[in-house]
Amino acid sequence: MMAIDPTLTTEALCYTYISTITSATVTAPTLADLTSLVQYHVVPGRYLVQDFTNDQVLTTLLTDKDLTVGVAPGPPAIYTIKDLNIAADPVVTTSNIITNSGILHTINAALRYN
Repeated sequence: MMAIDPTLTTEALCYTYISTITSATVTAPTLADLTSLVQYHVVPGRYLVQDFTNDQVLTTLLTDKDLTVGVAPGPPAIYTIKDLNIAADPVVTTSNIITNSGILHTINAALRYN
């Protein structure tokens, strides 16, 4: 599981952090905000990192919001997800975790879509 920020030690701090990811106009995220955030982190299908190509566009479960994969050849190859993060694109830190519901990849930051 990804550790977003070690300073997020209370529910209130988590709500404030999530609200900055989902919408600048709310102080506490609504269920719709949280649903959208999760949907933006889910891509239908089964993708191993070896299947990714640079600038490949992936459609998320969040309507009208796509992600773009960045691939820097290695060894080892570095996989990033291009989103609205200003500082740096999130990096895939653990990949190809096979589960009953699909393939899981962990990243080092929450994805931003607005």
